[in-house]
Amino acid sequence: MKAKKILFIKLSSLGDIIQTVPSALFAKTLHPGCVLTWAVESEYAALLDALGVADEIISLPFRAFRKKEAMVTDLFTAYRKIRASLFDVSLDFQGNTKSGVVHMAARSHVKIGRAPQEWLNRVSHDRSYPLEGEYMAMQYVSLVAQAFHQTIPSTYPTFQCTRVRTEPLLVAPCSLWNGKMVPFSQLEQLLEGREYDLICGSEKEAKQLEGFFMKARTRHVRPSYKEWMTLTQSAKGVVAMDSAQLHLAALFGVPTFSFFGPTQPALFAPQNQQDHFVFGACPERRTFPLKCPVLKSCSHHGCIKRQEFDPASFTKWYMQL
Repeated sequence: MKAKKILFIKLSSLGDIIQTVPSALFAKTLHPGCVLTWAVESEYAALLDALGVADEIISLPFRAFRKKEAMVTDLFTAYRKIRASLFDVSLDFQGNTKSGVVHMAARSHVKIGRAPQEWLNRVSHDRSYPLEGEYMAMQYVSLVAQAFHQTIPSTYPTFQCTRVRTEPLLVAPCSLWNGKMVPFSQLEQLLEGREYDLICGSEKEAKQLEGFFMKARTRHVRPSYKEWMTLTQSAKGVVAMDSAQLHLAALFGVPTFSFFGPTQPALFAPQNQQDHFVFGACPERRTFPLKCPVLKSCSHHGCIKRQEFDPASFTKWYMQL
């Protein structure tokens, strides 16, 4: 089956959207010349535009409406946009109630969902497939492969990095969740003697970092999406937590060194030979398939806050750049 019009439904969040991009590249490889439309939360529409992987973007103001930053009329406008096109195939990568509502509104000859999914989502599609593989980006690619009855590839497609990586390390010490972050002082010690730039995704993160990383060459605070991508592609390597910065580096094939504790590196750590991660064990011996059930409520985050990571592994990774 050759599809001319394909709809992707992946509404959020920043890192998850980036990890879905290889699936869009794979779909376009299977169907050259197809028009790929992507339904996404309004706040991430600019990210998709900067990535340039979607031919059309449908901006949905669900979060803005919840924050009272959008009106009911804005929701109806988004609904009309979804209904305006007839797609050959639509794929819901999110699998929750909100994406299910979008999928029900969409007009498509074939509607594909992922398994497992939230209960309401089950009625929004014609058939569903399990996400195969370990790394999350690879799982999303597997959904596309199964939807079009193709063999699941052994690797996932990435952007070809055209820039020469002449800039120093790009270090992203922060994450959305405090429980994912290595203590700043410990990371500073690891970076001692290395040249690096610092990147912060928000003014809040920049404030957190005050008094730390004073030897950073440059501090980039909330760069535009285009600037963010340029900084990432130009860096000789990226040091990050489990965050959007890590996933963007993987998308461009930039070597990464990452830290994990409350989330599974098998799912979220880049898997290429040039990538390395360290994984802190839970002091309470909790195990989990995806993320720690007390990620948001843990009182100590000992898996990442109390771990002594071996600097030799970082040195070895750095020397191979």
